[in-house]
Amino acid sequence: MINFNKKSFGCFLLIAIILVEILLVLDIHSDFPNFMIPKKTSALNYFYFSQSGFSKTMLVVYCIAPFIYAYHYVEAKNNGFQNMMITRLNSQRRYFNRMLLTNAVYVAVTFCVLKSVQLVTCIIVINPLDFKDAIALKAKAPYVLSTNPFINLLLFFVLAILGEIIFSLLVIMVGLYIENTVLFLGSGLMLSLLGVLIPALANNALNLKSSILMNSLSISTLISPGISTLGAYAPNYGALASYGLSVAFYMILTIGLYFVWHLRFKEA
Repeated sequence: MINFNKKSFGCFLLIAIILVEILLVLDIHSDFPNFMIPKKTSALNYFYFSQSGFSKTMLVVYCIAPFIYAYHYVEAKNNGFQNMMITRLNSQRRYFNRMLLTNAVYVAVTFCVLKSVQLVTCIIVINPLDFKDAIALKAKAPYVLSTNPFINLLLFFVLAILGEIIFSLLVIMVGLYIENTVLFLGSGLMLSLLGVLIPALANNALNLKSSILMNSLSISTLISPGISTLGAYAPNYGALASYGLSVAFYMILTIGLYFVWHLRFKEA
């Protein structure tokens, strides 16, 4: 539909893997000089740590969201190619739905591969994976997706990838309002900064110990469910509840932005 094929996606994915791997290995070396890693260090816990907050690898995740597929859609919108495609399909809705589905597939594949490679790297460089060691999960309870380490990892992969898809949709909706495609390329990082800083600052300003509302508004909850929370105290609610509210909030925001743009598009 738009000039984006498997070959260009493969090149993009390879570059993303190399960049993420370099940053992850540098982080491991920084935390464990000369890679002198204690035997009791958990590869699984370090993998989770690499997925939290604004770690180097997460900055890459936020930055690449507009590049996966959204860039090509926004560029088509800005240069008028979109109008030709809508005319050919005889439906703006059909064109938009096809674009959303294509974007979701590329995003899901991208982050499934990136997270898998990161997990394998942690296992190889740090220690073999041991699901019997659930000490860290029990210590963080109830803010985990499951106290079963294997189920927690599986849920994290599925829900985090779903969160990445929703975040990418939000990036596209914001891109509908940006006329300069080059400026759009920084939208992923900008949205992530706002999505993390605003709830964190509000949580501190209101002096909340642990608010499910503020945690749900944080983009980190959407993209890295069950990893970390806002506030100095352990929350008295589960990670699934916070994640569910986060999905609802960002989906409502995304749909709202689309309908506002759609009304403006029809008027134009």
